[in-house]
Amino acid sequence: MAAAQALFEVHVRREGRWTIDDTSKVEADALAFARKLAGQSGVESVKVMREGPNKFGRVTNEAIFTQERQTTRDDRIVLPMIDRAAPCEKREALYGIAARLTMTRLFKPYLTRFSVTPSEVMYNAREMKRVMDKDNLVATAVGRVAGLQARGDQAAAKQRRDMLHGFVDEIADRARKADTVKLPDVSKVGLQELESDVVTRYKDESDADYMMRVAIARALVNERNWWGKLDRSVGWAAAGGSPRSVAALDDFIADTLADAALLQDILGPQRDLYHALAALLDLIEGKAPPRRSGGAETEMGVTVDRLVALMQAGKLPGAVAVLFDRLRGQLAQNSPLTKNGKIEDEEDAYRNLLLRLVPGDRPLLGGGEMAAALVERMTRLTNRGGVGGRKDAVEQIVQQLREPHRQLGFMFAVRESAIVMDVADTIDALLDRIIVQSDTVHDLDPGQHSPIDLMRFVTSLYYLIEGSNLTGEGKRRLLDHIDQLLLDFVRDENILSRLDSPNLPLRKRTEMLMGLCLPVILPPGKAVAAARAIIIGYLRQPNFEMRLVEDIANPVEKATVLRRIFDTMKRAGFG
Repeated sequence: MAAAQALFEVHVRREGRWTIDDTSKVEADALAFARKLAGQSGVESVKVMREGPNKFGRVTNEAIFTQERQTTRDDRIVLPMIDRAAPCEKREALYGIAARLTMTRLFKPYLTRFSVTPSEVMYNAREMKRVMDKDNLVATAVGRVAGLQARGDQAAAKQRRDMLHGFVDEIADRARKADTVKLPDVSKVGLQELESDVVTRYKDESDADYMMRVAIARALVNERNWWGKLDRSVGWAAAGGSPRSVAALDDFIADTLADAALLQDILGPQRDLYHALAALLDLIEGKAPPRRSGGAETEMGVTVDRLVALMQAGKLPGAVAVLFDRLRGQLAQNSPLTKNGKIEDEEDAYRNLLLRLVPGDRPLLGGGEMAAALVERMTRLTNRGGVGGRKDAVEQIVQQLREPHRQLGFMFAVRESAIVMDVADTIDALLDRIIVQSDTVHDLDPGQHSPIDLMRFVTSLYYLIEGSNLTGEGKRRLLDHIDQLLLDFVRDENILSRLDSPNLPLRKRTEMLMGLCLPVILPPGKAVAAARAIIIGYLRQPNFEMRLVEDIANPVEKATVLRRIFDTMKRAGFG
């Protein structure tokens, strides 16, 4: 009975400070976790404390396991090299998700050693001072980011360094001032009461948003366990709060999900990299990983379910961005997708990921950076690098996608990526081949569709091109060609003459022709102009409104029909 009531706490000492990293009701689990922590960098000592009644019924608190690690003053942290850095022209940009992802990559050894996130550091004066005092890390990081942003221009790099150092000083000064303010403990009062308190005290929205994050950072910073941070912040968000307060928590949830080990715990064991990326995509799309057995895993499942529900509701865009960044990084690396690495299996796995990432009915998942990662992975499959390899990869991917919506979506995403200068001419040639060299609308959609559905499909391609980042004459040529194809189709199929048949009532003819002019059926252009000319002829007829409903006796029904027709007329652009 006594053993069942005991609680086992795992205590960890880092930089001379003890914290509780985990608690468990199972002694074996606590010991296993303590031994795992004992080998981590920056951990000076671990111990497991047993709190509960002994065999005589008295409550005791005793150490049942202790392990020391020898550390030296030369236990320095070395920052890794990075190949890209988010732009930042204002101090506020450093708080954003793009900059925090850069910090996560650059400060990974520090963040991992001390189990803190970029947001916890920036909103907490003590943690901010600690990182600024540690091994010249901030100066090193600022120099590397400035160099990447300046792209080799030494004068520009010096200006960037000065600017970034100024931002860091401002962030540290702001955190020091906030440290003197007493704020509610979100772990005790909840998210709603925290927001109510800061909004009442701070009329400026940016100040209120900042102080909410300061309070959250205070509650999380002493939780030196990645799972604990995620569990607590997701729990607060799931318990309720305005979009504004949940957005504040999103920063901390996103930073926590950047930890690879935590993400692996969430996804569970995977057969190979392909299945790990597929599981990550499932998570992004709102599908929780399969539950695993055991009490601790069940608790994890509850938190993951809450996380997924928040992402499904669109409340955690930062968390989704971090998961996409992780997926992109893994996709672009050299590791094989499959366990055996056979080329046919690699190609199948790649094709499956490609079709999921380029859905066709919405923009490419992950945007330009994901498109570039797909290109880089394809260059490894084709075993050809450099600019020529990227051009070939783009062509191979477009060929595999087959459907025009997917093809265009992929190419427009590549045009937003860092590799656009290498492949711009290839994309232009492919667009010309897919669109301009099409002789009929059936070339764009070879499926068996009704005339209306076919026009809808081709019109959606028109709007996809119109909303793309193409510019100038090239864009206009594509749009004009689709417009001409639609006009040819309308004429070849005698659509206007069939809709304007004198055998049909005037009301029926008018409604069908106006429906043809709706933007979802035809884009503004030649085909719509031809239909509009017929309708305008109707409108100019004497007593047009009366003739529309002359066969309807009921006055109420007449009014309803006229209202419906005029509503369609308005949506079709007739006033």
